[in-house]
Amino acid sequence: MALTRYEIRRKIDNLTWQKNQYIKERDDYKKSLTHAKNLLKNLKDSNTYLDSSGDYLKRFFTINKKTADAGRITNVRSQIVKITKQINTIIIPNINTKISDLNTKISTKEREIGNLWWQYENATE
Repeated sequence: MALTRYEIRRKIDNLTWQKNQYIKERDDYKKSLTHAKNLLKNLKDSNTYLDSSGDYLKRFFTINKKTADAGRITNVRSQIVKITKQINTIIIPNINTKISDLNTKISTKEREIGNLWWQYENATE
């Protein structure tokens, strides 16, 4: 049995609501991706500054082959490198996967809505 125009319109409204929820979620992931990329830039800058600081410490504050920071700068740099790798290999790819999945869901809803609009236009009542 064919759907009435009212039933079709209700389905269209429901699918449009779902699509809009996916769009909002995708926008949130895009913001997260921007933040992750900014974080990477800041971590890179921090490592550059730590390199310079470490060089100065080695040149001017080394006594008995030990620097004044007792190797703390090297440890922090290692931690930053580790965090950077995690962001590049885990976090950003997961965000991109989620954005891609949401794009697919949005496209599917758009096709369903288009099909329902065709049915709506051709419905008899």
